[in-house]
Amino acid sequence: MKRVWSIVTISAALLGACGGNYSNEDLDFQTALPDDRALEAQLPQRAVVADPAPLYNATRDVMLVFNGTVRRVLALVDFVRRHEPTVRRPAQRVWGPFPMEDKPGWHLRVTMAKIPSMTGAPDTFQYAFEVTRSPSAGPWFSTLTGTFRPGVGGAGAGAGRFHIETAAARAAGYPDDPPRPGETPDPLDTLDVDYDLTGAPRMIALDLRLVRGATVAYTYAANADGSGSITFTWPGEAGNSSAEEVLVMSRWLATGAGRADATVTRGTATGTTWTECWGPDARATYVKQGWLLGRTQGDPAACPPL
Repeated sequence: MKRVWSIVTISAALLGACGGNYSNEDLDFQTALPDDRALEAQLPQRAVVADPAPLYNATRDVMLVFNGTVRRVLALVDFVRRHEPTVRRPAQRVWGPFPMEDKPGWHLRVTMAKIPSMTGAPDTFQYAFEVTRSPSAGPWFSTLTGTFRPGVGGAGAGAGRFHIETAAARAAGYPDDPPRPGETPDPLDTLDVDYDLTGAPRMIALDLRLVRGATVAYTYAANADGSGSITFTWPGEAGNSSAEEVLVMSRWLATGAGRADATVTRGTATGTTWTECWGPDARATYVKQGWLLGRTQGDPAACPPL
């Protein structure tokens, strides 16, 4: 599968002096922001082979797209961890406005508020990233908003969600980043990510929509031993009317051995399936295709116990 889109991002290379005079409360606000490393999806593989199973490849590729998406989106929060707040209030922090080096004429500010719990549960943090051409007059356009509730397990452990919406800023002239090599120039319209990192399994869900209408949905679960699962939808290959959209459910053991079941959900082949199992080296051990080649290969007993 190709990396088919380019996401609107805000550079973390902002003007302003770095500082290190943080209070404990400052750190609480900082750790409420999502961390791309904590949200990274991983698929174990014990050996690299030249001919991995196709559905293993699809599973790995969608993880690479997801991880790249999160890293590029969350690059914009890194400056919060490197800069002291511009404004400190008992239950609020504000960073900026800062001029953006890679978006001449645009400025960014970040506001965060701590919402006290009325039930004894941890407080909830709410945050918003906004851009404008004029910090004094506005208007301000929200590009990323989110919430986070801390949990047990150290800094960053907890549950949260964030939402990105680009339409208003783009309509006001906010520039899209150029696509990277191998990406089709189709900017991000909206992105929603929900996550729960309070224990095992670690859960992450993503729903992405591009400006031209393509969508990707993704649900990932990771156990402490390295086993896990992912369910995702993906647009089919351009010009392939038999499989315009495919639902894939992949599961794997800590060894890397796994199984994927794919079903066509839109197209002339709707309802047909493709099952594939692979070993720890990612090579196929069993294949049963209901579309494309329509072939069966290997023994279903070779599939791992999932």
